[in-house]
Amino acid sequence: PKMTKRALIIASPTQGLAGPVSDGERVAGLLEPRGFEIRRCFGPQATRTRILSGYQSIINDADRGDAVVIYYSGHGARSVDEDYTPPNDDVPQKRYHQFIVPVDLLESSEDDFRGILSVELSSLLGRLTAKTRNVTIIFDCCHSGGMTRDMRLRLKGLSKDWFSGAHAHQQRLLRGEVPGFDVEHVSVTDNPFAVRLMAALPSQQAWEYEGPSGAYGLMTDALVTSFEESEGRPVTWNEIKRRVRELVQRLEPGQYPDIEGPSGRFVFDLEEADLTGIVPVESFDDGPKLMGGRLLGVEPGDRYVIMPAGFQKVDRKHSIAEATVTHVSGAWSLVKLDPEIGGDSLPTGAQAFPSS
Repeated sequence: PKMTKRALIIASPTQGLAGPVSDGERVAGLLEPRGFEIRRCFGPQATRTRILSGYQSIINDADRGDAVVIYYSGHGARSVDEDYTPPNDDVPQKRYHQFIVPVDLLESSEDDFRGILSVELSSLLGRLTAKTRNVTIIFDCCHSGGMTRDMRLRLKGLSKDWFSGAHAHQQRLLRGEVPGFDVEHVSVTDNPFAVRLMAALPSQQAWEYEGPSGAYGLMTDALVTSFEESEGRPVTWNEIKRRVRELVQRLEPGQYPDIEGPSGRFVFDLEEADLTGIVPVESFDDGPKLMGGRLLGVEPGDRYVIMPAGFQKVDRKHSIAEATVTHVSGAWSLVKLDPEIGGDSLPTGAQAFPSS
């Protein structure tokens, strides 16, 4: 069956944030050309009930092998775990419930919490990856507060710990009293099947930037830029993370985007990069050479495909040449290229991939 691609994009512009809706539209613009059906949960629509309903709809429609993206831009927040007793003085003295902030959070009460806790998100993700493992989660928010040092930067987290209803809601969850969240799934804490790209570490802050052309989340802007730079070549989530982190830290060194799960996957795919046997190839006066020889198991007659820098798998549309090993030493090997390439014209960073 043909793979279907769907994305739920959540944009919750609450309590001073100006960028989430434009962030959401930019991510939609990134995904639509890649064949994703976009489901928007933007602005006034981004209530707890509608976010959960949208997520459940994605789960219901998912089938084996489908590609699914869940994106959130908005505030992250945390609430003190009132039942936690630290075992000693050497560990953090407080523990927190972390949650995302729908637009109706301020309507919360002790009996009706409108945030969405991390354990609820984990439960939903567990149900989704039971249907398909090709899942990507992208959250542009943070879970801690602080004061801004730059008037153009706005914190994407509530500046104070939240108190109303979060802890009581967590307790109801664990007792199985929250509709739609059975205890079996609530306990999910990690998921080995989904790629999860986060704007900041759990203890850190994430930011949005107010520029001449409007407000945007630093992580989302960096994500869109990194995809544009890839120019359609196959890239892995590890590559995307490295570039996103580099771009974010130019503006805010204290924000550290990170990734969890199978990050060696190519983006929006289950295939993982296999870098076994790939070696640099360079031009020398006496011809092109692989920077690997007997020490790496290279033998005369071995065949390779030469790819430009940055590729992590063979893409014949962009390949430079085929190569056949003609002579092997301990640390390098001479190769004959087809088609022939001038002595100094192999591009810097070119890589030789074993030909299957």
